[in-house]
Amino acid sequence: MPTPSGVPRYRHLADEIRRRMDRGRAGYRPGDRLESEPAIVQWSGYSRETVRAALKLLRAEGRLRVVLGVGTFVAEREKWQAPLRG
Repeated sequence: MPTPSGVPRYRHLADEIRRRMDRGRAGYRPGDRLESEPAIVQWSGYSRETVRAALKLLRAEGRLRVVLGVGTFVAEREKWQAPLRG
């Protein structure tokens, strides 16, 4: 379900996480381990499905990298691509 502005919820959440990364907020700096999905669900108010879709989009943009068995990390800025739209 889209937000009132018509933007899908997962894109709205991805935009918020992207802003946190762009500002270098603690926990969102390159090399930082991203908080857990349940933690993002709690602060964002979105469903786990929406959180997963947002994180998938950010991985596709090269902003996140997954280390199996360890966690999801903010990638180095050189790996980041422009936000995917479409």
